[in-house]
Amino acid sequence: MQSAGFGDGDQTSKLLNVKLIFFAVAPILILILVSAFWGLVGLIKKRQFNDFKMNTISSTLVIFFIVHPSIARIYFETFNCIGVAQESRLRLDISSLCF
Repeated sequence: MQSAGFGDGDQTSKLLNVKLIFFAVAPILILILVSAFWGLVGLIKKRQFNDFKMNTISSTLVIFFIVHPSIARIYFETFNCIGVAQESRLRLDISSLCF
């Protein structure tokens, strides 16, 4: 049940859920994109499989180290709650109750 004054909670909750799902799937997408890139480079330059494997692993690790803090911050913000009208609500989406 939605309390008065909290806006369109259903729409913002859906957007928050889509954002969380995207960031959960992001590492898999990164791995697929990096593998596809190095696979194409390997086909064009006729490189060995060991080069593909080494380049894919090193590129993926570097990108994960760059992206990980942002993903972790977004998931920790999901559990950042504030008290509103004797209820614990998400700071990101006031219309949603805290977990």
